Amino acid sequence: MFKAFLKKFALFFVFVIFSSLHSVCYADSSYDFNIFVADNADILSPKTEQYINGFLWDLQKKTGTDIAVVTVKSLDGRSIEETALEIGRNFKPGEKGKDNGAVILVSPNDRKLRIEIGYGLEGIITDGHAGRIRDEQMIPYFQKGDYENGIRLGSYTLANDIAKAHGISLSTGGPVPQSAQNNLSDEWFFILFIVIFLCIRFNLFPVFLPFGGYSSGGFGSGGFSSGGSFGGFGGGGGFGGGGASGSW
Repeated sequence: MFKAFLKKFALFFVFVIFSSLHSVCYADSSYDFNIFVADNADILSPKTEQYINGFLWDLQKKTGTDIAVVTVKSLDGRSIEETALEIGRNFKPGEKGKDNGAVILVSPNDRKLRIEIGYGLEGIITDGHAGRIRDEQMIPYFQKGDYENGIRLGSYTLANDIAKAHGISLSTGGPVPQSAQNNLSDEWFFILFIVIFLCIRFNLFPVFLPFGGYSSGGFGSGGFSSGGSFGGFGGGGGFGGGGASGSW
């Protein structure tokens, strides 16, 4: 009887782990985050990504604040506000319990941008403050087709203003951790090893096969996989629509 219970528990464990693996890997492939930057529109050079990751990593170390910088090829008919809000809630930039995260989202083909501010930053970055960063640091460059400088200056200004509110200065030249994919690899390889061992030990492969078709909506279909804390982010996710949107 105990062996039967153990087999059922192992089956449940395998299902949960494979669901988690799917969620994390799906989120990873959907947005291809390189620590704090997901350049799906392919408008940032590696040098610019490295520069942005440098000061955002320094900001996280010194204040716990996360800023996710995301570009997309298209909004697929969705609003920029809804899309930025879902990115914030699903990828969870910021510290858990503090919700001190932000999202900068740019869709060049739709000519729209959004600075989404988490609950924990609203006292530092008001809607008007976010609007000034949009109007002074980003849109003038976007109007000239210079997305790299607009995103670089906008994200740095936002990060630097948060740093000043904490009484610290930012460094842009320090080392940054490996990519989100590499940070995940060792941890999930170990979990996958345990899963395979359980499947072999309790002969679960035939039972588990029906779950192979499990899937969830992705960005292209109008939804996001809920991957939880991920990549360089700390596990925040408290966003309520504060920030500023714009077009050019």
